[in-house]
Amino acid sequence: MKRKPLDYRPWTVFFSWNLPLEVFDCFKVVAVAPESDGLIVKNTRAVQEIHITDMEKLKGLFLRVANKFAKGCINESDIFIKTEKDESYSHVLATKDHPVIFKYSKNLEIIRVSLGYGHFNRVGVPQHSLA
Repeated sequence: MKRKPLDYRPWTVFFSWNLPLEVFDCFKVVAVAPESDGLIVKNTRAVQEIHITDMEKLKGLFLRVANKFAKGCINESDIFIKTEKDESYSHVLATKDHPVIFKYSKNLEIIRVSLGYGHFNRVGVPQHSLA
């Protein structure tokens, strides 16, 4: 998350990861559970896409998956936020208009995650605009 966003897709973070189908199927079970409130919006022969629109449920999903086998490896206060030296901060936003998207390619066995974020100054005033 950067203070100055990229021109071609502002206020968005992308990353991808090689993931076997069996592992994605396990992740999917956790992501669409009522505790995570994930929604499968696309399911074709080649692609499966899951959207999560609630920030607290997304945070719970990451904490459950990360801390499943290594108890306490991630703190709740350490995820989805980046603090700058001038005390401004960026954090992930998950809303109905800007969901967190997990897109899995079954052919390539790659998961691509796309999420929006916002940047706020040290008193909490937004310095971003999500169109």
